[in-house]
Amino acid sequence: MKYKLLVLAIGLFLNQTYSQEVEKSIFNIQTGVLGFWANNELRLANHWTLHSEIGLDGSVITKEISGGEFPIFLPVISVEPRYFYNLPKRQANNKDIYHNSGNFFSLSMKWYPNWFSLSQKENTRIGDDIFIIPTWGIKRNINWNFNYELGGGVGLGIPASNKEAGAILRPVYNILLRIGYKFY
Repeated sequence: MKYKLLVLAIGLFLNQTYSQEVEKSIFNIQTGVLGFWANNELRLANHWTLHSEIGLDGSVITKEISGGEFPIFLPVISVEPRYFYNLPKRQANNKDIYHNSGNFFSLSMKWYPNWFSLSQKENTRIGDDIFIIPTWGIKRNINWNFNYELGGGVGLGIPASNKEAGAILRPVYNILLRIGYKFY
């Protein structure tokens, strides 16, 4: 009887320890209000992932040349270490933690290369900027394959080149309003 209880206790402990880890690797496509992205989330440690992504970010840009606001889509490459801090609490409350469903803190590092921009206005090529943005967010599952992310943060935009006179650091925002599809 003692042997069976010991095996049961060890089994429950191992199940509890393993299930509080993030997934090994998740490939995902996402869309939001303005943009489309493909990303991969790779496990680094029990609660840490590396979220890498490539896509088209949409924004509303005001240019003095155009005399107004207009939408613009820029290619973006980002790397974002994420710390999922509430997995044990979610699991203790019998909530879903599959596919890294939980709350996270991250440090989003985005690069907007000056390859091209998709816009209806002329002279709208911008880019080669780097953004570093501390972000808080949540990731939840809708079902086995679909998920959503909500969150936001404020950080700094760093011009990659000082060609422009007076190029300085500027505040930037990261708003996550996305719905995605997971592949395996």
